Amino acid sequence: MLFLKIRRRRLELNLTSSVGFIIPRVCIREIHDVAAAGFRKQAEGYERTRPSYPAAAVNYVAKLIGLSKRDLGKSTNVLDLAAGGGKFTCLISKRRGFHVVAVEPVLAMREVFQQKLPEIPCLPGTADKIPCRNQSFDAVTIAQAFHWMSTLDALRDIHRVLRPGGLLALLWNMESRSVPWVASLRDIYEKYDTNIPQYRHGDWKEVFLLPEAQRLFPGPLTTRFFQQDMLVTKERAWERVLSKSYIASLTEMEQAVVRSQVEGILHENRSAFSIPTRNPVTSEKEFAAHQLIDTEVTYIREAALNSLRRLPNELVRKEKQPSTVCDACPTNSCGRRSSPQQSATLARRTRAEGEAALNSLRRLPEEEPTELGDRYNSASADARQRPEVQLQDEELFVNLHRLVNAVAPPVNVLIETLSMQEGQT
Repeated sequence: MLFLKIRRRRLELNLTSSVGFIIPRVCIREIHDVAAAGFRKQAEGYERTRPSYPAAAVNYVAKLIGLSKRDLGKSTNVLDLAAGGGKFTCLISKRRGFHVVAVEPVLAMREVFQQKLPEIPCLPGTADKIPCRNQSFDAVTIAQAFHWMSTLDALRDIHRVLRPGGLLALLWNMESRSVPWVASLRDIYEKYDTNIPQYRHGDWKEVFLLPEAQRLFPGPLTTRFFQQDMLVTKERAWERVLSKSYIASLTEMEQAVVRSQVEGILHENRSAFSIPTRNPVTSEKEFAAHQLIDTEVTYIREAALNSLRRLPNELVRKEKQPSTVCDACPTNSCGRRSSPQQSATLARRTRAEGEAALNSLRRLPEEEPTELGDRYNSASADARQRPEVQLQDEELFVNLHRLVNAVAPPVNVLIETLSMQEGQT
């Protein structure tokens, strides 16, 4: 059940998700003015005209996510951050065993999303204030949006909601300049994206070079490209230009100037628009042209080795949290609140298990995780040289992830129950 309350222009949220995530009360922070204005005005146009993602790219991301869950016998929880109208969410949610939650800051986009995918929860939130519990997800996907949020604050919160060894996958579609008329169009509208975060500039990569980011997500980034061929009509070509946030946020007079230039290019290249097609709404006959879309998939993983080493100290650093663990359901999948007496019972029942796990962590030889990490880094470097064996070499990471998952759950339960007891005293 969802409860929304507006107070001093800040959106507050309490939510218990059907897939077992407890969503704390959060406050939606500011997003980039151009992104907010552009996507608010062109939410439906964005969803209607922007290209989808090729099946090969979606399969690649799904396999990367699935590697870390192999033989663990658990469902796979995926967060699609800055989900927009749900274009990528729709594709990844169709994977068997994937439970997907979406987060989107723009109200108009959430409305489009909920009309399209009413069965998937779409929460208001931003990358630096994700309304989800710690270590809730095996993967976070961000399609066509990370360039708006490439900050340390965002990486910290993404890291917070990822489970040890979890995947961060970034995707972008970009119109290929290999098609002449597309290159001419890009020359027109890209003049307006100065001083605005854009994927093509590559500035979003810089945050991963910061020391703290490298501790959270030890790099380097791994990238693979895909390509798809699609048909586009003249009218749809203009609508796609208008869906660019920095074009949608222009005044009507400025947009008229851009449209005049775009129509001039389309008229000069009218011979390319010779493929008969049907308008999906009116069924009228139209003519379309081929357009190539380049898709980039870049991924990096959460620092599982760092998670192993920091777990014992979290008993001291853990912030106080309200009692939310159900006595009958220690994993909190039902979302019911427990009484202080139930919390005490749960604490007694899990203390021995949690302390045993902590002792196991303290006895873990320092050279063992280091050796595992060196093997994984070496294999990853080799995989970047030979992309065809990239996924096979990630098998090394699966073994490390199994080790982390073997000790993390009882420790997390102990941490949570001790925190609740401290908050009640």
